[in-house]
Amino acid sequence: MGAFAQAIKLDLTDQEMAVMKKRSRRHSKHLYHNFEQEKKVLFASCYQTRLDALTRQYQQLELIRNQQHWSVNLNQSTRHKELVMTDAYHKLPLSFDIPRLQQDLAKLRNSDWLGHINQAVHNGGWTALPLRAVNGQIGNATVVETDPECYQSTSYLEQCEYFQQVLSGFQCPLVSARLMALKAGEEIRRHTDMDLCFEDGCVRLHIPIQTHNDVTFLINDQPVHFAEGECWYMNANYPHQVSNNSNIDRIHLVVDCIVNDWLSQLFIGSGYQKTIVEYKYGDPGISDQNVLQVIEQLQEIGGETALAMAERYKAIWSEDNPAEV
Repeated sequence: MGAFAQAIKLDLTDQEMAVMKKRSRRHSKHLYHNFEQEKKVLFASCYQTRLDALTRQYQQLELIRNQQHWSVNLNQSTRHKELVMTDAYHKLPLSFDIPRLQQDLAKLRNSDWLGHINQAVHNGGWTALPLRAVNGQIGNATVVETDPECYQSTSYLEQCEYFQQVLSGFQCPLVSARLMALKAGEEIRRHTDMDLCFEDGCVRLHIPIQTHNDVTFLINDQPVHFAEGECWYMNANYPHQVSNNSNIDRIHLVVDCIVNDWLSQLFIGSGYQKTIVEYKYGDPGISDQNVLQVIEQLQEIGGETALAMAERYKAIWSEDNPAEV
């Protein structure tokens, strides 16, 4: 349960809490969920005034988080348990020939790369080249549906023998396949996709072709590095973001697949599981390194819920820092 859901338990009845938990889960998965419309439907009752106040506080907290005031310390070290969610990402037991991947990439470097359709989360530095697309169209790198029958190889894929070999090795229905590039010095801002996880029956796999240690990938606020030639699953339903702080373009072969028995066995046989261990502060973005800043901003927001959250974080922090209270 997120920090917001934990905090509002201080204010809400059991019935209200059940409804808010349901809404909060949907909001965390679908970034553009219409909360205001749902609120009117669910709470056209005596709870409305109370919920309005909570909504304003929640939106303020989300604004702070989206502005990255609650930063994630990638070098954090603490004796407390950390969140380990193997359903956020998972390395599959597959590896590919890096020189051959890069040879095929070289054939397509001067092709007509397309800007990613989600322009709200990048500044033009995120581009794609379709290898499998709807009707094999080279001018369409968008995944508009998950019916494999709608997707065909493009003329780009036909030029690349090793890419064809890689894709043919997946013994499951393939949806789309794209080369996806993030230019040096650019970023993909925090966002979520929909219905793209193992449990939903459609997975997104990344095969890095060209990358660098200074490429930072956060999935559900957890840092992970995908190395060249490896094959990684990422749960795109979780918030994720990428920063390319290197001087080279990051380029992955990204494949969307339908889960079947072969793919299920590949996941389960390599240790995939859904495991949740609690964070110290109940939120993946809050650590000992930034909790005082979070407390200060919650106090500035004011209101019963925000102040209760601030007091809760302060109490947890003071357990390890009694001399500084």
